[in-house]
Amino acid sequence: MAVQQSAKTTVEKLYDAAADGSVSSLHNLLQEDSLVLERVLSGCGETPLHISSMLGHIDFGKEIVNRKVELARVLDSRRSLPLYLAAARGHQQIVEFLLFTYPGGCLLNNIDGRNPVHIAAINGYTNVLKKILEMIPDSAKSLTTNEGTILQLCIKFNQFESFKLLVEHDPASVHVKDIDHNNTILHTAVEHKQVEVIRYLIDTTAIDMNAINLHGFTALDFCTIGRKDETIWGIENSLISVGAKNAKDIVLGSIASHATTASTHMATRGNNATASQATASQAQDDGLREKLEWIEKMSASLMIVASLVATVSFQVFFNPPGGVWQDTKAGFMFTDDPQSPKRAHITGTSIFAFYYPKEYRWFMLFNTTGFMSSCFIILLHVNGLPISSRFLVWILMVVIWISISSMAICYVIAADALYTIDLLLALALYFWFFFCGSSCSCAPNS
Repeated sequence: MAVQQSAKTTVEKLYDAAADGSVSSLHNLLQEDSLVLERVLSGCGETPLHISSMLGHIDFGKEIVNRKVELARVLDSRRSLPLYLAAARGHQQIVEFLLFTYPGGCLLNNIDGRNPVHIAAINGYTNVLKKILEMIPDSAKSLTTNEGTILQLCIKFNQFESFKLLVEHDPASVHVKDIDHNNTILHTAVEHKQVEVIRYLIDTTAIDMNAINLHGFTALDFCTIGRKDETIWGIENSLISVGAKNAKDIVLGSIASHATTASTHMATRGNNATASQATASQAQDDGLREKLEWIEKMSASLMIVASLVATVSFQVFFNPPGGVWQDTKAGFMFTDDPQSPKRAHITGTSIFAFYYPKEYRWFMLFNTTGFMSSCFIILLHVNGLPISSRFLVWILMVVIWISISSMAICYVIAADALYTIDLLLALALYFWFFFCGSSCSCAPNS
């Protein structure tokens, strides 16, 4: 027991020496217990090198690594190397030393999905970032686990100087898209209203202003999502001034371009090969035009249906089936079951709820579902959501299907409670869900 207590005390003293950065204390502890570093390695989690790296004690860090180089490879509970902590605090000398000791550590991600170059960039330590790029140039190409590229991280954390340094290091990096949404750097900059980054991309890079992401949106489309403010208006004007377009305009432009090309070929070449090419081009144009017309029609139809359902559900809420009591009655009223007395009714309360409280709760639940889902559709249209993808329109169709189905269920509940025609209503409801499910499954995809 005495030996274990002594070993524990020595290890604790070693951590204290790391916090103070005292090399002399380290030497004394090694003389007292030559195996103290081995005991640290046999444990798990944070080591004295993590502490000295985080606090910037370069001399202590060099001394302990020279005696036990394996400490540079130990991960703490967040899967961070000492190198990560030094980069997070901007300690350039320690970062340089640890990179020289274990360069492979720069390409490993911690529990947050980031490596040292990501960490230095989002904390704005450009001196550390520059040193890492000098020693390991390809480190900036590694992606985070779930946050995209390093340039997108700089935008999200508002680190413009880090952003510039990285673009100057690798100009081609501005063309890299994220994996989840296929967004370009310009998409991300517009989404986060980073005016300085957008201006820099426009003035100094050759980034594609009209790249379309996975959901069918250009960077300019992002300016129409949500409520506009002065910043968004400025960004929109800047993008338009350099030729940025909405996805819808790109589709229309493509149709016009194909039509012009087909006409030119037909006018200058009369052979069968040219005619076939023109026919194929015309078919493609018709397909694009059909897609655009379908999207516009469905968008308008969804707005009309959503408005109608929202109006009906709102009226039903204040005027439920069976009406409301026109008087106030004190005392107790008895229903068909004399053993179950009811409370007195009050003017303006629902008669349906009075006699069928359980059914009324379900009725109002589905009525509210229909109302809120319809309001969701209306809100998206009012805010100017650019519907340029069949997939998104299909999603909105599913929402409106939920809204209309909720109204159908409300009808069945009210009819069953007030008129009790169970079998017919059940068959009607089954037929309704079968019909709606078939309609949604047959909807055109993007």
